[in-house]
Amino acid sequence: DRARLEASAALGRLRRRSGNLSGEGGASQKNGRPRRARRRVVEVRLLRLLVDLAYEEAERELLESPNETGQCEEALSLAERCLSLLQDTEDTEGESRLLVVLSSLYFRIGRFDEAVRAGEDARSKLQEARGSRGRVRVHAATTGLGLPAAYAVGAANSASSSAPMTPDLLLAAATGAARQGEDGALEEALKVAARMRDYFRRLGDAKKEASALMTVCSTQLLLGNLEPAAIAAKRARMLYSEESDAGGRGEAMRLQLEVHCRRGEFRPALQTAERAGAAFREAGDKLGEARMMCSVAQNAVSLALQEGACVDRSGPNGSRNGHGHGGSSVKEMLGKAVRAAEGAVGTCRALIADGADCMLLLAYSCASLAQAQLLLGLPDEAMEGADEAVVLFRDCGDRAGEASALLQSADVLGVLQQWQEAFETAEEALALCSSQGDERGAGLARELIAYLRSRVQEAEWRRQQQQNLQLQPGLQAVAGSGPSQALPHFAPPERRPPPGGGAVVDSSAAAVAARVVE
Repeated sequence: DRARLEASAALGRLRRRSGNLSGEGGASQKNGRPRRARRRVVEVRLLRLLVDLAYEEAERELLESPNETGQCEEALSLAERCLSLLQDTEDTEGESRLLVVLSSLYFRIGRFDEAVRAGEDARSKLQEARGSRGRVRVHAATTGLGLPAAYAVGAANSASSSAPMTPDLLLAAATGAARQGEDGALEEALKVAARMRDYFRRLGDAKKEASALMTVCSTQLLLGNLEPAAIAAKRARMLYSEESDAGGRGEAMRLQLEVHCRRGEFRPALQTAERAGAAFREAGDKLGEARMMCSVAQNAVSLALQEGACVDRSGPNGSRNGHGHGGSSVKEMLGKAVRAAEGAVGTCRALIADGADCMLLLAYSCASLAQAQLLLGLPDEAMEGADEAVVLFRDCGDRAGEASALLQSADVLGVLQQWQEAFETAEEALALCSSQGDERGAGLARELIAYLRSRVQEAEWRRQQQQNLQLQPGLQAVAGSGPSQALPHFAPPERRPPPGGGAVVDSSAAAVAARVVE
């Protein structure tokens, strides 16, 4: 309050002196022009100080009385006066910063048209002084001005001069703030997105209303509110359908798919992924279609596991009977997973050849394909996909994906009864999970290692027993006619049950598959 009083008093004194100066004539007026210019700069600075102080009061008002707008109106009045002065100067950077504040204040009081215009003006002013210096200073100047200011900065610094002012920019700013530990960032993003939704609904702009609904849905998902997210996605899908926007419809169904997956509703998720893939195909979006094919594979594997798919390790050929548990429906589901994953892999390879950046999607598609093939009893084919997934995740720097793929490789090697290599791969996965603080993955790796260690020990015992049998006739010949002296017999090491239980048919594949799908 004291700072505001002092700044107001200083501004009043400055204006009185300016008035006296304007009353002088002749040479005094001519000599006073530089003085008036300097005083104009000081006046702008004082007004900017008052704007900043009023903005702080508006922020406090928002926290204490969300429905009150008195301080926002006062800050807005000061900012508009300051802007009229700045427009007579060549300070485009200062004008951009002030326009960002104006956009934020317009957002606060629900004047969205003016908020959009102020944000667009900020962007155009910034482009006049385009350069890394201008970008950094506008960011620095708006630090602490809240998410609507961050929204306007995102629009102003957009790489494309035609970038739309949509709530998605606000969501991006909110997500970044949440990751940095700023409390309430996502909640604020949700409020503004909901207001934008209502605003576009009143205007009758269905596509922009759908865009705002998509932001509402995404924010609700980040907050873990599945039911409101599902409602928003469904409404967005209906609007995109009415507008014959196949790409938008596909994106809305992608969010519906995420809700189903989080609820563990694999069959509805599978059906939604298939419909979304068809929508992306209609829109000519190859990347979106590939994502949905990968999702079809993941959900088909999850559904097959839910219905009893597993890997049979009862003997050398046991791995060829993976689909025997669960009947023809499981085999049909796994066949669908293989076809979808193969489609995703092929599409990703074609896109990468054309310069697209979808290596990570290719990695997930390879992992999904390998899992389906393993459960179908095709471990040799699964090994190829699992190995490629490990390399791709590593190249992409996705350590969590690499750890999952290593666990998958260890599991496939175990099915192929390559115990030592499987054991070493599982140990590598454990080290990676531990370094990432992934306790769940580390626990699964430890179970797999314990099982594989017992099989390595058993294989070594059998090898030694075989050597003993080969040596025994020679020892009897040396002993002549004396009593038979067989080599000592050692009991085989205790065999640890595979992860998930002691039955011949184990559930390690289910555990690994669940992790890969997640």
